[in-house]
Amino acid sequence: MYTGNQRTVLYVSVARSQAHELRQLVMETDPGAFLVIGQGQAAYGEGFQQRPSLLDQLGK
Repeated sequence: MYTGNQRTVLYVSVARSQAHELRQLVMETDPGAFLVIGQGQAAYGEGFQQRPSLLDQLGK
């Protein structure tokens, strides 16, 4: 139920193989937590490997 109260939001990106473990951790920490698990298109920034561009792959 929407209360209008401010809440802390944690947005994370994990490998698919880690999603179940993350869900368990969240539910153990806060059984009332609101959790959305979805597939991301891409992740950029520190800690993520960059994939070569299509032009790099084609040698152009």
